[in-house]
Amino acid sequence: QELALELESIEKGGYEHFMLKEINEQPKSIFDTLRGRLLVDKGTIQLGGFSEYEKSKLSNEVKITNLPKECTVKIFTLDGTLVKTLKKDNDDLTSIAWNVKNDNGIAVASGFYIFHINAPGVGKKIIKWFGVQREIDLDTF
Repeated sequence: QELALELESIEKGGYEHFMLKEINEQPKSIFDTLRGRLLVDKGTIQLGGFSEYEKSKLSNEVKITNLPKECTVKIFTLDGTLVKTLKKDNDDLTSIAWNVKNDNGIAVASGFYIFHINAPGVGKKIIKWFGVQREIDLDTF
């Protein structure tokens, strides 16, 4: 399957090279990553790891949040290869969980991914996501 990207989401934004664009967008990306985790009043940063929705030391789960009642989330590698398709049709939840595995049940590699969210009647959204698979350590986790 081929990923059709919107032009504004893949433009170089006035930069000569995509690498320059990525370098110059790093501060915003870091800010967005720390949003909701930087607890200024407590003087701490709450970083992830074993989260409340992961069931065990071996489980990995990413929640895609703030979704409408119905949508389809397709996850692609940067070269456009479809990794996983998730469908949401539950009005009670505003999120959908991804077990960080492909459609064949194999854990994906650490790296950059593109999430294409299609919500009929609402619109489409493209999200760039970077994930790192943690090392399994049953003794100190």
